Amino acid sequence: MKKLTILFIALATLASAQLRVGVDMSRKLSVGVSTELSLALKAVGVNLEAETKLEGIGYTIGYDLMLLSLVGVGGELSLGGSGEESPPNIVFGYGVAKIPFGIPMARAVIRAGYSLPMEDGMEAGLAYGIGVRIKPPLFPLGVEANYTAHNLKFEDSDIDLGGVMDYKYKYMNLSVTYSF
Repeated sequence: MKKLTILFIALATLASAQLRVGVDMSRKLSVGVSTELSLALKAVGVNLEAETKLEGIGYTIGYDLMLLSLVGVGGELSLGGSGEESPPNIVFGYGVAKIPFGIPMARAVIRAGYSLPMEDGMEAGLAYGIGVRIKPPLFPLGVEANYTAHNLKFEDSDIDLGGVMDYKYKYMNLSVTYSF
């Protein structure tokens, strides 16, 4: 009887999962610096842009496991692409809520969690996302559009001014979803 109960729980858990594969339609980087570093950079004549549009295409692979019908946990891998100017690859672990909002096949999707960049010198930080998911009933495929912001820190050891740079990567993503 215990084995059947565990098997039933495992199958029910897998039945409420979702796999996402998507493309980043827009990627931007906002750089902020601490007050000390800002003053030091102005003294040497360096001015940082407030927001930069990143080149290239990024890809996202995500997995959501819904614990209840509206809330769950998930993980995501954002691949930044290749090149010197491309953003780092980021692993994003999060809690997720999928909230119906009046349109029968649509749900608002809210994610909040912690981002871990796969680049030396960058520190992990908080991240959040919001989007809309459209999936017809009884059909496993759906579409999801979402906005995600990753707040990361970068200790600048080359300048050695003792300041911290805050990086905020903002992604607009369009994904195809598959529900188990």
